[in-house]
Amino acid sequence: MPGPVADAKCLDAVIRTGEGEPRLWFYGTQCLWDGEGASPQDIGSAFPDLPEDFSSQLDAVTVLADPASDDAYELFFFKGETFYHRAYTSTDRAFVPQAESRGVRSLISEAFPGLSPQCQVSPDAVVVIGGVFFFMKGTRTEPALWRREDDPLHVLLVPLFEGDPAQAPPGDAFDVPPDVLDSVVGVVEASRLLGERLRGHTPLPPLRDRGDRTPWSSAAADQERTRRATNAPCAASSTHSRRTGRAGWPWAGASTRATSSPCWRRCRRSGARPR
Repeated sequence: MPGPVADAKCLDAVIRTGEGEPRLWFYGTQCLWDGEGASPQDIGSAFPDLPEDFSSQLDAVTVLADPASDDAYELFFFKGETFYHRAYTSTDRAFVPQAESRGVRSLISEAFPGLSPQCQVSPDAVVVIGGVFFFMKGTRTEPALWRREDDPLHVLLVPLFEGDPAQAPPGDAFDVPPDVLDSVVGVVEASRLLGERLRGHTPLPPLRDRGDRTPWSSAAADQERTRRATNAPCAASSTHSRRTGRAGWPWAGASTRATSSPCWRRCRRSGARPR
């Protein structure tokens, strides 16, 4: 740790663009690069584009590398429940704003969906590894993906299917007519959040899988019940699963097989684990 940072007894954040590269330390209203002869700078002077409230007492700062360029980075400055980010070019111990970029202020809770309420406000530190943001707050460390402000709002449309649950649905059962898709886009577009873009999607194609079911009981009735259950079509969903054709994403054509294994029954009685 550089002497001025240690003397200040205050460290808000530290960043660097890679292994072996000099680090930039943030403390109070100032920042300081590693190395002999480096002098502290006001954060507002080192980053003149920063809003005034982000030029002191930062909660965290982190860097996201641009895979399309070796010296391009997106810098994130976190404070309270908001953060500011902009694209920069890394030069010799300096970050220069890219001319075509613009700085954006956003809410942590909106740009990083899925974070707990604790990590949405004043994180202790934020680290980017492999494009994934890791928010640290107290004893918590939570991963999150950055949702860019210009990313579209995705809407998945799954038509209601009224077929026979015992029969696999036809291949076009979950198709969305183009006029219905256009109508949904129009309705949601009219009430979308400021700055959101909308993109409509049809359901995913059917998934196919194969599995084996082994009944614990050797009774003929139980074996027959298992055989009937495994021959019915399945439905899978990201939030729930039901053995009907009326809910969830289609998992038509799932192949299952009912088997009877004396080994499993012997192991269950003896308490041993099957091999």
